[in-house]
Amino acid sequence: MDEGVRDIYNRFGGDELSFDPRKDEMKLISDIAVVYLFWAVMGYIMTIPSGARACRTWLMIIGVVILAIEVAFKLTDTQIPDWMPERMTEYELISYLHAFFPLLIASLRILSESLYVDVDQTSLLVLKEIFLHQKVFICIHYYDVHVHNVYVYVLIIYWIDYYRTIES
Repeated sequence: MDEGVRDIYNRFGGDELSFDPRKDEMKLISDIAVVYLFWAVMGYIMTIPSGARACRTWLMIIGVVILAIEVAFKLTDTQIPDWMPERMTEYELISYLHAFFPLLIASLRILSESLYVDVDQTSLLVLKEIFLHQKVFICIHYYDVHVHNVYVYVLIIYWIDYYRTIES
């Protein structure tokens, strides 16, 4: 096999042997950008719940690292490291990284959800316990308020002193 064809095969796989994709850099960059835009949107959608938002930073960092590896292998003459398996090509490494990313999204979301602590809910529970220990009743009311065509949820917390209600 010719050395130029072998380099195209190593970097872009067997489908691209007829034409060197590096000669059309705009198509190559747009193909790479579409893949990573898709993964960014999927990562955002998977991390919409408040418990999963903490893993967005790590997903984007790992996504940028994988993007940098792909750009280095496809747009430059960077070779695969020597410590990698001898028969692995750059195309295979990028394919493995692409296959690993959805698993990474799901596992980081699961980890983030399991470690999530809702600070607002915990604060309300602590406040409720404090008031109960002080023999004070807490009343929490939610109201829907319509202000300038916007619905606002208003939380009103008030307490009733236990001793004052008994005495009166």
